[in-house]
Order: sequence, then structure tokens, then C-alpha cells
Amino acid sequence: MDCTSTPGRRGSPAITRDCWATAVALASPLEVEINASRSARLQSDAAFGGKPIEQRQAVNDLRGEIAALLAKAANRGALDQDLNAEDKARLVEFLRGYGDLAPDLGYAGSERSGYKVLPGAAAQVGVHRNPLALSELLKSDTLQNILLEDNILMQATMFEPVAAWITSPRPSPPRSAAPCCSTPRSFPYARRRDTRR
Repeated sequence: MDCTSTPGRRGSPAITRDCWATAVALASPLEVEINASRSARLQSDAAFGGKPIEQRQAVNDLRGEIAALLAKAANRGALDQDLNAEDKARLVEFLRGYGDLAPDLGYAGSERSGYKVLPGAAAQVGVHRNPLALSELLKSDTLQNILLEDNILMQATMFEPVAAWITSPRPSPPRSAAPCCSTPRSFPYARRRDTRR
């Protein structure tokens, strides 16, 4: 990903220090880019009758269901060849919090997944959504989308130039070039374009 190669705004992960150098060289301030939102919706014709679901519910219900399966497997001795008793106890304790599990290690939904009834003032307690069925979650052909922000080039915090970077025509860099503004030679080709109106 060469952050100077395409007209218009481009995001750059915080790990790409060379892109920061390009911003300094062009005197172009950077701003935070919101690259992921748990409020985004996932839609699959193969799951939930085609009805869109919020990413927060897909992520947290999947996490809860997987944590419950792993905790129960550990308690039944399925991991005894891989974990000693102390590590198994630590794993189960971690999974209770990771998946927001009930005392019996089941997953019955979580406020992390959103609310049917929002909490209000004083004693008005919220009611979390019913959990999505694991079998339906696994049918979804969009489930891989929840992993987007785990990609090293998409991880928060992302930045983008306040004024877009545009480039003069030039030959494409060789395929072996490292991603995202890795070489100083990209500086002479880049110039600022103010996109604010």
C-alpha cells in the first residue's frame, strides 16, 4: 500500500512511520481516520434470513460462543494433554471474562452485543439482546469481515492527510517494494492538494 499512489484521501496505519515522514515533507497535517465501527452492519443472504446484523453483535456473540465451547472442552478434559491443571484453570478463568460467560460457562448473551432495551437513569437496567445462534453466524459469508481491523495495515489508530496527497504520473514501483511509502524516492512525486471546501 503506497499512501501517495492514489488521488484522494488514503488511510495509513500508525505503524507506517515513512508515511508520517511524507506528511512532514509535504507539510500536510494528519488526522485520525475511523476505519472500523462496531455499529457497521453485516449482511449475508445465507444467514439470518438475509437480515443485516450489527458488527458488535456478530463479534461479541461469536466470541462468547467460542469461549463457551473452549471452556467446556477444557473442563471435560479435552485439553488435558495440552494443558496442566493450573494452566487449564487460568484459561477457563480468562474465558469467563473474554466471552462474558455465565457461571455454568454457557453463553447467554452480553451487553457487549447491544441492547433490546437501553439502560436509563437510576434503576432502569438495560436488557441485552438475545444471542445470535452460532450455526447462523457460521453460515454468514461476511463473517470474515470482522477480521478486517486485525490486518496489520488496518489496525487502529489509522491516519489520513487533512489535504489529499496526489501524485504525478510515474512508473509503478517494483512488486518487491515494501508497502506504504517505504522509500524516500516517493517524495519527489507527491504534492499536496487541498480537498477542504
